[in-house]
Amino acid sequence: MEYGGFWRRLGAFLFDQITMILSLAVIGGVIAAAIFIALRTVVPTHIIEKLSLLLPIMLVYNVFLVARYGSTPGMWLFKLKLRMQDGSAVTSRATWLRYSVVAGLSLLADIPRLWELLLLFLPATLTQGASAFGYASAWEEWFVNIVWIWMLSEFIALMLNKQRRALQDFMAGTVVIKLSAKAPQTPPLAITPT
Repeated sequence: MEYGGFWRRLGAFLFDQITMILSLAVIGGVIAAAIFIALRTVVPTHIIEKLSLLLPIMLVYNVFLVARYGSTPGMWLFKLKLRMQDGSAVTSRATWLRYSVVAGLSLLADIPRLWELLLLFLPATLTQGASAFGYASAWEEWFVNIVWIWMLSEFIALMLNKQRRALQDFMAGTVVIKLSAKAPQTPPLAITPT
C-alpha cells in the first residue's frame, strides 16, 4: 500500500475547494432563489441572503462521496483513495469522524444567522433584548479563522509522519493511498447500475 503524498493531497484539496465554490455558486443560487420566493413574505430578504448553504454542500462532498466512493472528485483526479488503516474500505463512521471538526466549527460560525432566523418566529415579548450576537460577523470570522488554522495544521501533520496521515486521519483511523496506474477506478460522480 503506497500512501498519498503531500503534493497529491494538496492538489486534490485545492481542486475540491474550487469545485465546492463553483457548486455553491450554482446550486446555492438556485436554492437561495427558491427559498427567497417561498419565504419572502415571512422572512426579511437580508436574512435569507445570509443563510449559508456551504455546510450542506461540504457534507455531501466530503462525507457522502467519500463514504460511497472512497474519494472526492479531487482525490479521484489525483489517483488517491481513502481507506481504513488496515487497508479495508472506508466506513461511513470514519468519514463522519474525519469531517467532524470542520463541520462543527462551520456550524458554530452559522449560529448568529440561525439565531436571527429563530428570533423572527418568536413572539415579540420574548425577543426584546435578545440580540445576543450583536457582532455576528466577528463571531463568524473568528470560527472561519479557526477552520483555516485547523486545515493548515492538517497539512503540517501530514508532512511529519511516514504514512502521510493528517489529523483527521488519526481521528478516524484512515489513510489516503495512492492508486496504481493499473487499478480500475470509478469516478465519484458516476451513476452505477443497481
